[in-house]
Amino acid sequence: MSLDEAQGDGDRRSVGHERTEAATLIEGLREPLQAALGKVEIGELQHLPGPNRVVDETTKVLVKDPRGQPVSFVLISPSVDPEIIARGMQLAAESKLRLGPWAGRVIFDPILEGRLGGLSYAALPYYRPITGGRLRRRFFQMVLRPGLLDWVAAVVEATAEPAAVDIVNESFELPLAHLAESLLVEPAMRRAAEVSLGRLQEAAWRPRHCLMHGDLWQGNILSAPAIVDGKRLRPRDRFFIIDWPGAVPRGYPMFDLARLLMALRVGRTTASVQVARHCRILECEQIDALSHLLAALGSIGMKLGHFPPENYAQMSNHCFSTVSRAIGLT
Repeated sequence: MSLDEAQGDGDRRSVGHERTEAATLIEGLREPLQAALGKVEIGELQHLPGPNRVVDETTKVLVKDPRGQPVSFVLISPSVDPEIIARGMQLAAESKLRLGPWAGRVIFDPILEGRLGGLSYAALPYYRPITGGRLRRRFFQMVLRPGLLDWVAAVVEATAEPAAVDIVNESFELPLAHLAESLLVEPAMRRAAEVSLGRLQEAAWRPRHCLMHGDLWQGNILSAPAIVDGKRLRPRDRFFIIDWPGAVPRGYPMFDLARLLMALRVGRTTASVQVARHCRILECEQIDALSHLLAALGSIGMKLGHFPPENYAQMSNHCFSTVSRAIGLT
């Protein structure tokens, strides 16, 4: 056997071992889930392996009834961070309370929370993802667009507050300085970070914090039913937002908006209207829409962890381009 063959055989054994461990772990969910779901009988517990196969990847389980219909979705923390799901659920609950009844209704409550093999997990209600066929993508692009844009503005309006003087250096100056020197991003972004840093130091811009979801893209937006908590929703408001472990209570304005504009694939005119809308809420000049965004990108870049640098670079460049075009810089 060659070295490559031996390596390949070892990789296959490793993957097989991981699958066996995951299957054993997942089967331990059956009893507590059945108790939580009551009369809804559990059939298959389907492990959904992620595409990335990174060490901090969350285990995802689709819970089906005996007819094969999804009834719940379970998230299990990775062993490298066994509390991430528990933290995420806590952040989601705090965010829901902070946002109030209208904006907070996009965060649904878990069916069950607990620990399995030392790993925190949460079972959530199952709702269909927006991703899928052409008609579902069109529904996302056209019907939900106004509701999503209103929601992300409402989050900023409900949670924006001036950054305290004693944390401006840590939250804004250092991230902007880091981005200004980062070789992962394009030169135009580095120059823009220098401009923002200068505006901050000259007190030409007063930065603000707000609640930041941190990963607002199409995959984290689910379809909601017509009636939620006894209230009928307009078609444009029939969505939920999931995946709150990366939420930042004192986050940065403009980052979630940039990610959403990218996901919705809006044109320049719509992007300009929405960026101007957020600037009015934040009481800042449009150039400082870019300043807030760059501070967010610099902060993320300072603590990439398991986030691949090439993915960070691509995401940052796209966000920068989206907001730059919206304010007429490119």
